[in-house]
Amino acid sequence: MKTVDKLRDALISLGQDTQGNKTTLKMRLRKYLKNNPGALARSPSQGSGTGPGIEAEESAAAEAAAAAKTAAEAKAETNTKARAAAKAAEEAKAVGGQKDGDHSEASDLKTTQVKNGDAQAPKDKMEDRNHGHSNDSGSSKRMLHRNSRYDYYLCFDVEATCETGFSFEFPNEVIEFPVVLLDGSTFEIVDEFHSYVKPTHRPTLSEFCVGLTGISQETIDDAPTFTEVLSLFEDWLTLHGIILEGGSTTTNNSKNNSNKKNNNFIKKPKSSKYSSSSPTNNGHNPNFMTVSNATNDFSYGATFCFVTDGPFDIRDFISKQCVHSNIPRPSYFAKSYIDVRTMFRDYFDLTHWLNLEGMLTFLGETFLGRQHSGICDSRMVALIAKQLAIGFAGDGSEERSHPVFNERNQSLLALKWSNDMIEKLKRGCVLKANRSTNHTFVKMITFKQLEKLEALGAAASGPPPTPPPAQELPVGTKEKRQSRSTRQPKVDTAAAASLSSPPPTSSASPSSPTASFAIDSKFSALMTEALE
Repeated sequence: MKTVDKLRDALISLGQDTQGNKTTLKMRLRKYLKNNPGALARSPSQGSGTGPGIEAEESAAAEAAAAAKTAAEAKAETNTKARAAAKAAEEAKAVGGQKDGDHSEASDLKTTQVKNGDAQAPKDKMEDRNHGHSNDSGSSKRMLHRNSRYDYYLCFDVEATCETGFSFEFPNEVIEFPVVLLDGSTFEIVDEFHSYVKPTHRPTLSEFCVGLTGISQETIDDAPTFTEVLSLFEDWLTLHGIILEGGSTTTNNSKNNSNKKNNNFIKKPKSSKYSSSSPTNNGHNPNFMTVSNATNDFSYGATFCFVTDGPFDIRDFISKQCVHSNIPRPSYFAKSYIDVRTMFRDYFDLTHWLNLEGMLTFLGETFLGRQHSGICDSRMVALIAKQLAIGFAGDGSEERSHPVFNERNQSLLALKWSNDMIEKLKRGCVLKANRSTNHTFVKMITFKQLEKLEALGAAASGPPPTPPPAQELPVGTKEKRQSRSTRQPKVDTAAAASLSSPPPTSSASPSSPTASFAIDSKFSALMTEALE
């Protein structure tokens, strides 16, 4: 039975609409189960396991899965043979064309061999494109793991400046830059790159930022700037053969553009949808911009792919920092990458995303180190990626010996795992890019707007202004006559003495309508001025 039919049966049992394609049905089911946990288990079509529920069609689904598995294995065997033949041809050509002692010609010959290898194996080239490779990212010549598509995986989780009261419109600056390098053949950690970064526009960290990240002010004061860290990182990539020697560096690009304005690498969309005149995000009115990507800045050798926990690190923090540093986004950040949070949800067919700690708990692992530390988070991203790739077969003592098959995890599923789904989980997940960075829109306010908003908040939290005293009206005027006509009648003194007097009110009290109006007027004026 097809997956879309299973989804429709599940929605029918829950009394939900069954119109739409597979993706629409899955999202509808996830949304319903997120709001009604355990509803699918209580439905009559799945409660007994003998009705027309999902388990009744497992045998048909298992046959289809077995046929698909056989076809995939045959295709993989064909691709392996083609790759081996291409490699043998390249090695034979290299032996025949290489001259003794001439290393420069050997280097040129090696570059030519890569191009010829792509021409001799068009199937492999098309397969690489399907997995997110580009022609300038190199081509793998190693024996990779069955679920690997790259020579290296760069597990990446930056930390950036932050303030309370702001979301992603805040102009964050990167303060920690960690990368954990995973081998695509064994999924073991090969090396780590780690450096703190000194912010330049707002070099003083907030108390909230220090408490969240654990990074002290003294640490970043002695750290290199972002462009200097990128130069060190590119040297590290060259050491591992990811970047080939002889290319330009980010530091050179920054020097060449030092005499240009900061918006040379920012393009505002022409559509009125992104106009900064329409207030959004609680009135902070952020600017919507696209960050330009550098082209032809490096030549690449080994294939690679970044792995992040969500899209935030590359889409938001790196893109904003490139704007702050007046540089285009380097091409290695402009390639498609793996969002492990989305991959985790889709692979296990969960009702919602899980954060880093939630994914580790789902896998039966514990967080090692300090949360919101960039290097510790990157190591945990590497651990999750490895677990997804190697699969969940367990120790073999029983069919479901891995901790991932516990009862707690079953409550997070959009659909109950069938037998073919369990076999799929045991084989592991193919780690390939699932997010693109083309035409990335960056939403943030400027530092000038941020300063005005902070001044606005300080003014609103200060003591309210005192209203001006009432002016005495001249005798005989129309207003004086009206005040006499509306004067309250006199009260007997003895009766008044028995009445309790109301509590005194201050004219400067925040509850006073006059003071409240004065605060609102000042807030509106400052907000208008801050956003102009």
